[in-house]
Amino acid sequence: AEKATLETRKANKGEGFDSNNHSTHFPYYALHIRRGDFQFKDVKISAAEIIQNLNKNQIIPKGSIVYISTDDPKGVCEGCVAKKKPCPKGVEARGILGCIEDPSWDAFTDIAGWKVKFLGDYLKEGALKTLNPNYYGMVESIVCSRADIFVGTWWS
Repeated sequence: AEKATLETRKANKGEGFDSNNHSTHFPYYALHIRRGDFQFKDVKISAAEIIQNLNKNQIIPKGSIVYISTDDPKGVCEGCVAKKKPCPKGVEARGILGCIEDPSWDAFTDIAGWKVKFLGDYLKEGALKTLNPNYYGMVESIVCSRADIFVGTWWS
């Protein structure tokens, strides 16, 4: 977990590290976004809606590193269901509680200007290569808890 936390801060190399590569505090933010099997349909919202909700209080500044803890890292809402059936895609999903018209995470970079990171980014880099996958959820909990600001649903 410490490796993932450090790597999240390292994503700002040059901004979060001094000339000797020693860590200086550079903030990162964390979001917990559940979609797949989450029973609370009204909290399954798009990235654009999340940005809109957060911008009311200017919680996460443009250019920030944002770690996203999610069961939908690809941003496709693969496990999203409505009335026990898979959600339709695109505009057909509009107005169906629990389904998202645009499930992608693109708005986080395109609209908010955030540098988005997922657990998979660190797995690809090998930062957690010796860790048992059964512990990934715990690692994400620790990374989120060490963020300067953590945002999730009431149930997060």
